[in-house]
Amino acid sequence: MRQRIQHLRDYFTSTHEANRAALLLLGFGLGIIAAGFVILYLIDPREGETFSLRQLVSDLYANGGAELLSIALTVLIIERLNRRRAIQERQERKEELILQMGSPDNAFAIEAVRFLRQKGWLTDGSLNGAYLWGANLQRADLERANLKGANLFNANLKAATLNSANLTGVDLVRANLQGTYIRQVNLQGAYLRLANLEAADLNGANLQKANLDAANLQDVYLVGANLRGANLRSAKLQGVKFEGVFGAAPPTCDETTSLPDGSHWTPDRDWREFTQPEEWAAEQKAKNHPKPAE
Repeated sequence: MRQRIQHLRDYFTSTHEANRAALLLLGFGLGIIAAGFVILYLIDPREGETFSLRQLVSDLYANGGAELLSIALTVLIIERLNRRRAIQERQERKEELILQMGSPDNAFAIEAVRFLRQKGWLTDGSLNGAYLWGANLQRADLERANLKGANLFNANLKAATLNSANLTGVDLVRANLQGTYIRQVNLQGAYLRLANLEAADLNGANLQKANLDAANLQDVYLVGANLRGANLRSAKLQGVKFEGVFGAAPPTCDETTSLPDGSHWTPDRDWREFTQPEEWAAEQKAKNHPKPAE
């Protein structure tokens, strides 16, 4: 909505300037015609010359009308060309900033992010499917960024802020997300194979059907996250905070998956040991120390 309002504002601003110029020209032309009429027919009429409405209309049609039409068309053409050029320059500037955002130079990439946010392009979908392979976005402010389907393969996002961002289907294979803030992020179907997420804050994140094969999730905060159907094969989960995760659909694991306690996953392992530790501990205590029969 904000982007649409900005487009309308730009349109009416440029149109207003063109209309003002056209009105000034039209007013000037009409002023000359009025002045000529007063001088020729009222102030200094020639001897024997009388006012002729037919002649006046004929003069205006043959001279003034053609000139005014020419002026109006010229102004409209110029205004249309200026609008087209402004749109083209705006698109070119956007593409330049997206290219700059993918730079391996951190300061250069961060500056692009700042301008993209200022223009509203960071959140309006302009970055959907963007090619940001190997981008150095360490400590970048990408909160609420819309990066749906973007390619961030091998990107450096260490300590970046991605809270509430849309990362649906994003390619983060081999990306460095160590210590990154990714709360309430939509990572559904994202590719995070071999990604480094050590100590990242993923509380409340949607990782449904995400591919975390061989990813490093050591000491990650996943409280309240959605990992239904996620692939955690060969993932490192030591020290992960899992409270409130999974529900009735745990992720896919194998014997190479390292669990939060350092052990490896087995088919009979109860995930509630990590997702609902207090309830699980109470059940185990009750099983191991049953109450004596009265």
